[in-house]
Amino acid sequence: MPVTINDNKLIKNGLRPNKNNPQIPKGYNGVYLLGGRANKISNVLNNEIIDQAPIDTIQLVYYMVVNGAKATTNISENKLIIPENHNQSIEKYGIGIINCYNYVDEDSVKKNNTFSKGFKSNIVVDNQ
Repeated sequence: MPVTINDNKLIKNGLRPNKNNPQIPKGYNGVYLLGGRANKISNVLNNEIIDQAPIDTIQLVYYMVVNGAKATTNISENKLIIPENHNQSIEKYGIGIINCYNYVDEDSVKKNNTFSKGFKSNIVVDNQ
């Protein structure tokens, strides 16, 4: 069975308290797909992520990350939204594609997802 993450709406998501330093909460990605299943297509479809990690002390955030894909991964029809009144000192990135080699089609991701204004980069690819 393939991994499918679809039809989620995340608003002001991705934070938890930091017991060691309460002034700096720990941030997480809105959607994070790690690995997937070998030889099974993964799908990240029709999700909406709004105002990810909206606390001032977070300095950098990805709205979505796909890391170490093991098979074809479709990322399509997602909406990544930074509200107009966001803190501009936070570096916000849309989708991080990490160590996915030939399993994620970058051009398709750019074409088939919606990014609001304000992202430092809509897509970041790192195939270390």
